[in-house]
Amino acid sequence: MVQKNSDAVTLLAAGRRLWAVGLRWEEETLNVPRNRRRVEKNSAVRARVRNEGVSLTLMVRQGRRGRRVRAAGRAAPRPRRTVYSLAAVFSRRSGAGAYGVYCLDAEASRYVFLATVDGLPSVMGDVAGTAEETREALQRFLAFNTAPEGGWSITSPVDSPLPWETLVASADRRALAASRLRPVRQGMRPLPVVAG
Repeated sequence: MVQKNSDAVTLLAAGRRLWAVGLRWEEETLNVPRNRRRVEKNSAVRARVRNEGVSLTLMVRQGRRGRRVRAAGRAAPRPRRTVYSLAAVFSRRSGAGAYGVYCLDAEASRYVFLATVDGLPSVMGDVAGTAEETREALQRFLAFNTAPEGGWSITSPVDSPLPWETLVASADRRALAASRLRPVRQGMRPLPVVAG
């Protein structure tokens, strides 16, 4: 089953788990405070947020103080099952410098391009779309990223892509825990804490 929403997050069902592809990945810098957007607390904002679905986030990092990347996407309606990131499982399984194109649905000609740089999901990877869109994403990735010393490891070739289920078939508990997307409630501000 493939479900696609307006923010290009595609949910794939495998057993009792949902897998998200097409997430937006960003590299985070350390020790820089994030600017939090203030959302007004009124019924119109709450209704809009409820209708847009749920935001899903995940942070992947190298060690305790290493580089970090954050994924974000929106799933509508709110999934009833736990959602995991296919790109995060790919990065744990494939190693430091790898890429691959996997088949999501052969009949509908849907594919996903996944890539890792230095063991983290690439900000240019995790692109779901047609064969042409994934080829373009691969070409952009290769043009912008320098190849590692040993060259890129190609886990699934563009010409004969493997099914996406091969990535999740051997996912263990650690990989699942590291790739689990967390829902974020929007439209509500946290209460201020006053010490005294």
